Amino acid sequence: MIGEEKLEKPTPNPFQKGKNHFPPQLRGPGRGKSSKPETNIKTQKKVNQKQMKNILITIILLLGSLSYSYAQQKNPNKRPKQVKFKPQKATLNDNELKVEHLPGENGVDFFVYKGEKTTMIGGGYIHYILKGFALKAQVAYEKGSPFQIPYEAYYVKIVPHYNLVNIKSSFHLNLNAGGVMAYDLYSAYEPLDEKLNFGVLIGIELEYAIGKVAILASLEQQYVQTARLFGGGGLRYFF
Repeated sequence: MIGEEKLEKPTPNPFQKGKNHFPPQLRGPGRGKSSKPETNIKTQKKVNQKQMKNILITIILLLGSLSYSYAQQKNPNKRPKQVKFKPQKATLNDNELKVEHLPGENGVDFFVYKGEKTTMIGGGYIHYILKGFALKAQVAYEKGSPFQIPYEAYYVKIVPHYNLVNIKSSFHLNLNAGGVMAYDLYSAYEPLDEKLNFGVLIGIELEYAIGKVAILASLEQQYVQTARLFGGGGLRYFF
């Protein structure tokens, strides 16, 4: 209309209160819609964290592999593990006794000896303490007339036993030397009847092993009040 003044739109005040009162260039990260650069930064952070995690796992696996490889290498300065000793036993292998009187080996004996006008029979147990060294415990009974009158005696013998010579783990030459306790019975001579006497013995034994069985041949000099010589043989069974 003529005479009316044209109304102009008021210029918006950037600091006026209300919705979106800040212009886009003044909006901060917390105001309005998120910008694309901020989204890219978060995505890049997640990618970097994942890469760091993968790198750490790779380093841990590599260190573990190197540690295992080093542990498998022989270390001459490392103290060896303690191993308990297990004594070897006499074993039957192609009819040969493969052990050579080692510690822990055991056996039982049976023997018959002949002396002047007398006979002795007995048995015993043998146990090897060291290689080639054993102790024997024996009991025996003797009957005859070595002193021109009827005589009987019961014996207990404790005899150290030493292996002198080995030939192919079958032939063994052994030395016996120990103590003797004898209970004498003189039925025809009362002053000497039922007496307990002590003495010593020394002897040589030849042993031939076939499997777990050994054939024995012995010569024994005994001193119980008087010197007496016995000779004979027997068997030994190892277990």
